[in-house]
Amino acid sequence: MIRWTGRLGLVLGVLCLGGGIQGFVMEESLASLIAGLLAGFFLVLGGYCSLTGQARGRIPILVISVLLLGRFLPLFLKNPGNLWPALAISAVAALAALLALLTLVGKPTPGTGAGPEAG
Repeated sequence: MIRWTGRLGLVLGVLCLGGGIQGFVMEESLASLIAGLLAGFFLVLGGYCSLTGQARGRIPILVISVLLLGRFLPLFLKNPGNLWPALAISAVAALAALLALLTLVGKPTPGTGAGPEAG
């Protein structure tokens, strides 16, 4: 489950990077560019750290995923036809936040290095 958390962090990071760049190109939104690049950078960093067995990598994945959910889930609920970026980011962020939370507070499985003591 730790590896999946890292992989989802990487996927969500790439989505944020792409979304920030797209927002800047299409809407000339500097805020989208900065937010997308920052969120994407820290998600990719967290994903990499998580994949290399460092528990601290799951913390930025959890925090940024919750922040992204707070931004994009209401956008999707207001307009259910908004598949990109609202639904895509919300779905991946929800799964990433759930996995990060479970791996941070979950009980370790003997021999797997899973749980709070891993990393």
